[in-house]
Amino acid sequence: MEEALLQRQLPYRIYGGQRFFERQEIKDALAYLRLINNRDDDAAFERIINTPTRGIGNQTVALIRDAARGSEVTLWQACQQMLQAEQLKGRGAKTVSHFIELINQLEDDTTNLDLDQQANFVVQHSGLKAMYQAEKGERAEQRIENLNELVTACQTFESEPLSDQEFMEEQTPLTAFLTHAALESGESQADEFEAAVQLMTMHSAKGLEFPLVFILWD
Repeated sequence: MEEALLQRQLPYRIYGGQRFFERQEIKDALAYLRLINNRDDDAAFERIINTPTRGIGNQTVALIRDAARGSEVTLWQACQQMLQAEQLKGRGAKTVSHFIELINQLEDDTTNLDLDQQANFVVQHSGLKAMYQAEKGERAEQRIENLNELVTACQTFESEPLSDQEFMEEQTPLTAFLTHAALESGESQADEFEAAVQLMTMHSAKGLEFPLVFILWD
């Protein structure tokens, strides 16, 4: 529903919940795609370096961050420099090295795939889907459903013609989709009194009055 509204540029507001691109599992998956697309994305790097948990502690991340600041390089570049200079020791060096290899391998394995196939491959092979499956319960099921919906959103997005600006910039489908996701994040949610589609549960709608109501179900 949200993706359809976004595609048609219809403003909407969610009550009692987060917009699609604001949800934890979607941010995690997008961070992997962002880092695959651009190794200089420090925010994406920090979000997923230990997601799922791979034994990279806060102290190791702090060392990488300090090295990056000291050398005025990105976190990715700092990792490579520290590994080459053997400034990371023992388990820290091993786990960081495995993370670097994972990102490089994910890029290699998805380079020639369609956008939705890229997203699906990353969700599966990054460990994100297995992490949420291990949580169990209704919330875990919702997170997995949202990850599947992200793949569907990628498929729908790629089927839409690129804008003139995207043609001029010669963006790859992945870059274009990541730009789309950034633009459609929480900052663009309709204001409280703006004319917009109001999305809420039936429970939240009790006691409120609307001239038109649609009830959606699977």
